[in-house]
Amino acid sequence: MRDYRQKQSLWAVLALLIAVVAIQMAVRDDASVASRPQGTLQVQAQASSTSEAELSTQTAPDTEEKPAVEALAPEAGLPPLPAAIAPHRAPAAMRQQDRQRFRDDPNLTAYAAELQSRANTGDADAAMLLSDLHGLCGVAAEWGGGKTDFTAHELDVQAVSGFSPAQTEQWKSFLLTNGRRCAQWRTQSLEEWSNLAAAWRARADQLGHPGAWFTAHLDLGLDPASAELLERARPYALELLRQRDLDEMVRYADQLAPLSPYDGLGFVMAACLLNEACAPDPVAYAESRIAAGDMVAAGAYWPLSYSGPRAVLMARRQAEEIITLWSAGRFELILSGRGSDMPGGG
Repeated sequence: MRDYRQKQSLWAVLALLIAVVAIQMAVRDDASVASRPQGTLQVQAQASSTSEAELSTQTAPDTEEKPAVEALAPEAGLPPLPAAIAPHRAPAAMRQQDRQRFRDDPNLTAYAAELQSRANTGDADAAMLLSDLHGLCGVAAEWGGGKTDFTAHELDVQAVSGFSPAQTEQWKSFLLTNGRRCAQWRTQSLEEWSNLAAAWRARADQLGHPGAWFTAHLDLGLDPASAELLERARPYALELLRQRDLDEMVRYADQLAPLSPYDGLGFVMAACLLNEACAPDPVAYAESRIAAGDMVAAGAYWPLSYSGPRAVLMARRQAEEIITLWSAGRFELILSGRGSDMPGGG
């Protein structure tokens, strides 16, 4: 069990590089891990206080015309939005292109300016990507400022978490590469990276990005979510599923789980089985993503490799049900509420 928790902790770090600010490569407190269902991804972002309290009354996204969005408070550090904009999601093809550019665009200065221009017209995905970029740079900044190797403690954590020497080198290469990319964009303190990541995430929340709302309001690392909060979360979860975006389903698997009869690992397995590159061998797919420098995908799918046979079997059964409903467009049945009488529940 201890080995499972250690692996779960470190690979959650990899899965959330694009969302977590000020990540520490350390084993989580056992009580924190024990408070969550085993077999689910531990993918919680550490929420900053910047602007989030002001967003607690935001309404859920819908298909009707959106009202004008109010500007964030000046202390958030962002320019105000135009008086009237139409919040929207980027097309699926653009989101895929953005993820590729997030990984390897060498000119983050130009790319960030482009994203900000899009966000200022109401593009929720552009705002979320800006949060992700600042979060990534907060993690990698020290590697662009002279750090060239892991500390002894970081190496110890990796060792007990099952990292091979080759994986450690790939992880280090990832941090060095992104440290250089971020240093060419701008140089600032970890606190500044963190504040801007939180501010752009809050902006994405304002613009109706489901993942931004989940990150701000549905922190499963704390007490179980109230029925009222889960009810507020449901329209955002439906919006996320309707986008049919496998990357987002994996990233927010743990936030979807409390709203459904399925576990987080079931959602991860469903995304894997729907991904022709992952379905034949989830472990090999995760390892190939590491080799490609795509630590986000690697971390997201990695729990399938170290969960026990029974957990993987249950996840596959749940995934088959999720895929059946997904294929039929019955997203509301995927989010049909938890309960032991539900198919696949438990």
